[in-house]
Amino acid sequence: MAPRKRTIGEALFDLEEVLDEMIDNHELQWGDILNIVHGHLSVHRPDAQEEYVEGGHPIFYYGPAEEDEED
Repeated sequence: MAPRKRTIGEALFDLEEVLDEMIDNHELQWGDILNIVHGHLSVHRPDAQEEYVEGGHPIFYYGPAEEDEED
């Protein structure tokens, strides 16, 4: 019999512990964590990136909000 697959809830529970460790023990911030995850996905799992129906992929961006320019 094949081993039971973990539920997404079980995986997310483990992820919460890792995220808390990264913040509490290593003083990482959101940008650090997001870029570590983005880098891993870009290198090891590019096949998992969604593709838009009209073509292309979404752009990953984390940074300041763009200011509206007033004329």
